[in-house]
Amino acid sequence: MAFFAGLLEVLKALPAIVKFISELSQWLKSTFGDDPAKFLLDSAEVFERAKNAKTPQEKQAAAGDISRLIRRL
Repeated sequence: MAFFAGLLEVLKALPAIVKFISELSQWLKSTFGDDPAKFLLDSAEVFERAKNAKTPQEKQAAAGDISRLIRRL
């Protein structure tokens, strides 16, 4: 019973979730000036490289990539 109540709440919130995603997408595009999906993909790649960096050079390169992401803001 609790599962269905939770599912019903998610369905009730769905229009707000869709509106939020739409507004977030518009904000990302106006803020970053490029495709928001590309920025998110770039961010995921950069943070994955930072997480997996082993050597000081790899860590420094990842930090530089993060810095360039921030400059895109």
